[in-house]
Amino acid sequence: MAKELTGKQRSAIDAYFETQNKTEAWNQVYNVAGNSNRETCAKRAQELFNLPMVKAEVNRIQGELTMNKDFSRAIIVKRLSSILDDYERYKVMAEGIDPSDPDQREHVKILASLAKASDALNAIKQICKLMGLDAPEKVDVNHTVTINITKPTETD
Repeated sequence: MAKELTGKQRSAIDAYFETQNKTEAWNQVYNVAGNSNRETCAKRAQELFNLPMVKAEVNRIQGELTMNKDFSRAIIVKRLSSILDDYERYKVMAEGIDPSDPDQREHVKILASLAKASDALNAIKQICKLMGLDAPEKVDVNHTVTINITKPTETD
């Protein structure tokens, strides 16, 4: 009969996926004080996450997350794109309103609050991060250097 994960093991696995840090997950679940020995905590966390059942569960969850990753990205990109679309739509609407007209002044304020350039910029940044476009470009540099070492001469 297969043994099941304990509540603490399950909580540690959940905490690991939240923090992406096994030691931090272990510290959270076992209520470790901030002044505890870091090496001991890391060792205990490693022991926990090396248990075959814990390791198998972490691998299972990682597999599910990998399979759902592309789907999740598509949803996130769609939502961020809608933020950009909203920004453009509100901006166009605001251009058609005369701010000097007292009757339309309130509409300008509302549209200005809706059409925040910072929201659009943040949406673009997030899309770039999700698609890996924010990563620095790798450039291979090959260079040859010649070093001449000369022995100092003795002076009389």
